[in-house]
Amino acid sequence: MRILNNIRLKGFLQAFERESRIVMEKLDQLHEALHNLQFEGKMSLGKNIYTVEKIAQYLKNRYVQHIELDEKVIFPFVK
Repeated sequence: MRILNNIRLKGFLQAFERESRIVMEKLDQLHEALHNLQFEGKMSLGKNIYTVEKIAQYLKNRYVQHIELDEKVIFPFVK
């Protein structure tokens, strides 16, 4: 049973690290798009706004999923 728990924990940690890496990449992309929005001017305005909205929507969806997971799985054990 202990080995099975270790395998589950390792799987969870790998998934967490992968998710963290993806979110950090998206935040870097968001930072770059916001920087471009500020300095590239009107020629690239539509492209930069689209990029910011796309990344913000992705992050919002990931955040909502984590909130739901926390509410269902983690918080019942905290109470």
